[in-house]
This record gives sequence, structure tokens and C-alpha cells, in this order.
Amino acid sequence: MSRNRKALFDSLLRSPRDDPVDSQDVERMPPRNIWRGYKILLAASLGLSPSQRIHLTNSPGNLSLTEEGFDIQWGTNVVGPYLFTKSLLPALLAGAAQSPDKKARVTGSDEPDQKLSADKRYAQSKFANVVLAKEFARRYSDKGLIAFSLNPGGIKTGLQRNLPGIFRALVNPLLYPAAMGALTHLWGATTAKAEDVNGKYLIPWARIGTPVPESQRPEVGEQLWNWLEEHTKEA
Repeated sequence: MSRNRKALFDSLLRSPRDDPVDSQDVERMPPRNIWRGYKILLAASLGLSPSQRIHLTNSPGNLSLTEEGFDIQWGTNVVGPYLFTKSLLPALLAGAAQSPDKKARVTGSDEPDQKLSADKRYAQSKFANVVLAKEFARRYSDKGLIAFSLNPGGIKTGLQRNLPGIFRALVNPLLYPAAMGALTHLWGATTAKAEDVNGKYLIPWARIGTPVPESQRPEVGEQLWNWLEEHTKEA
């Protein structure tokens, strides 16, 4: 990694504060800027040569509004990964053309109605992940792009800090270590049978599951795609 790219990654990862985020801080946090954040990540990806094969894993999870006005979960889980993936399509497709199996892979771990509760808005954004993966597969599989969505499993992460204490105490023993959350991602991204996972919904651990039928309808995928195109054209 070049010195400039390393400095960019270091600045991205550096926290503006030393103390961990407390659950009471969530509502006081400033709005997130989706465009700026993903443009920084895109800048960090520049310098890839056409012969370099890359795979892309979108695995967000953030529990407010972004500066663009999106619900934070919709912006983090859907709009941002879509924009980042679309921006990297030239590199992904070029890498697929140069790779031995002519494939590159994109994964996504599964405008919300503001009247919905936070957990329902989260579920809605994850439903959109499944729809979007299917739509990417439909649009780009003939060019070597393999796209799938997945459920990483019940994983113990920082998201649980937002749960009420007693509920957190009940749930935590049922959760798996964070490292287990990568297992299905890795299987989908490295399995030799790329066509077997294209457009599919993967479940723990390293299996193909059955998604909600509504998420597989072409008209739903096209509607979501058109909405995202319209709302990211100024990015």
C-alpha cells in the first residue's frame, strides 16, 4: 500500500474521540454524511490496475438521519453500499475479465417509513439488501459479476449496546463470537461454484437459504434500483 493510501486509511479509522460510544450518545451524534464517507472509501480504492481482481463485501449495521435526509439505517445499510458498489463496478468488471474463472463477487448482509419502529426500519433495510443483490445479479451476471445477500447469523457486536439492559442480558448468551459472522461471507466469496450462489440468499453457516418470496420479484428489484438511481444521481 502506498504511503498516501495508508495515510487515507489511517485517517478513516482514527476515532475523533478516545472514549467508546455510549448508548446515550447515539441520539446526540451528528448526522452521517453518506456521500462523503463512501467517496473516501472509493478514493482509497483508486490505483487498482485493471488486472487486479477484487471482491466487494458490504456488511454495514448502524442504528437519526444522515445529512442527506435518509433514515440512518436505510442510508447505512442500503444507499451507501449501493453507491459504493456502483462506483467500483468498472474495477469489479475489469477484474472479472482478467480472472481465471471470469468472475468477481459482491456480497451484502441483509426510504423507510418513518412511522415504523427502529427494529422494523432495520428489517426493511435488510429486506432491501436481499432485493438489491438479486437485482445486481440480474443486471451484471453476464459480465462476470456474482452478487448475493446473506444472513451472517446472530453475532455479538456493538449493536447490542442499544438494547435495554435486561433484554441484552437475555440475548447475549444466544449470540456467537464476531469472527463467526465472517464465515458465510467467506464461503460465498470463495466457493468454486460461483454460479451456485449468484443472486442467492445465504444463511448460517455457509448454506443457501430461502428468502422472502417478495424479495425475488423482478419488479420489486427494478423499483428499488430506480429509486436508488434517482436519489444518488447528485452524489
